[in-house]
Amino acid sequence: MATPNIGRGYGPKQLEEFAKSVQRLLNETAGMRLVLGELAQRLTNPRARTFALQGIGRRLPLIARGARNIFTLYPPDTAELLSLETCNEVAIQFQAFAINMYGLMDTIAW
Repeated sequence: MATPNIGRGYGPKQLEEFAKSVQRLLNETAGMRLVLGELAQRLTNPRARTFALQGIGRRLPLIARGARNIFTLYPPDTAELLSLETCNEVAIQFQAFAINMYGLMDTIAW
């Protein structure tokens, strides 16, 4: 039986871009939290200030960590099938990433 063509869909340039994007996300999270803290102090609506300080600031590091965890568990250059346990862990991380992205957009829209 032939081995499936797993993980061979990305070229070296794409792999490098993935790595740079994840690192940029991790690097910019702290800066975004500082910017949001400064912005929140300017908001006159107390509820909006609370959302900016607590909701957005709390979700940003979770989003960055979820992305990092996904790429750690399942790097784009993976050439083997993942175990069921690892597949489940990737799914959990992706769902956490997605729900926090949704929550972030919902909070910003508020």
